[in-house]
Amino acid sequence: MAKHRGRPSRTVLRQTLKRDSTKIADEFRRHPLRQPVDPLFETYYQCMLKGDLAAVTDYCESNSGRFSFDASFYELIGRLVTRQDLAAAKQIVSEISRRHVHLTGPPDDKDKVYEHWYFWLRILCDSARQFIRERYKAEESVKRRELWLEYIDRFYVTDFLGCSSEENLTTRPQHINELKAWGEQFCADRDWLVDLVERFWSHGLVPRPMFDELAESNRRADARAELDKRYRNRRFRWTPSSIARRFACKIAGISPSTVSHKNVST
Repeated sequence: MAKHRGRPSRTVLRQTLKRDSTKIADEFRRHPLRQPVDPLFETYYQCMLKGDLAAVTDYCESNSGRFSFDASFYELIGRLVTRQDLAAAKQIVSEISRRHVHLTGPPDDKDKVYEHWYFWLRILCDSARQFIRERYKAEESVKRRELWLEYIDRFYVTDFLGCSSEENLTTRPQHINELKAWGEQFCADRDWLVDLVERFWSHGLVPRPMFDELAESNRRADARAELDKRYRNRRFRWTPSSIARRFACKIAGISPSTVSHKNVST
């Protein structure tokens, strides 16, 4: 009789975190989170930098009653999403998902639907914004569509939290091309939007409409940047949190004005 794979034991999970702890900690020391790190997350972040990767999930446990988490946490998880080649990174993201996201599908309550989508869209928006910022710094004149296609190629995840179907090296390019084709379409219909977002979310990506908003710059900030380089960090028109919030509201079928912003980091 075939043996079914279950969830790894706690010992195996701890070994995985320990094995990759140095790689992940070194990467964040070389490329730290945006400063200043949110005060509530700072202590856990410092523990992670010392190799204690379990501190990330400890933070979630300690703040499980909050409506939303700190911006620094979303940025960190977004970075881990892009490093799913490391077993520990994938384990942390999966653990966060198991504790805070309804993997069997969003619940019926609109507020819960909103929380479900805001949580993950915020993480993916932070990840996409980081990529966009880095590319703009490297090549200021890069075209939006070129940026979009490079984003898909670089951040496409075959099996994001076990959501996507199995594929091999032969079918992967075909699936990526199909996703790119889907990204060129857009419809205001809510059901169509939900389908679009789910298609991209299952591969650890945001759809083209969200990506374009993340890449849209503030013209006044751009003009100032020509005179004062300090304004380059303010070049974007909207924050990742505001974009995630707007699309989560569309999916949930509620007005952004009805969403409680208590304890929501922007």
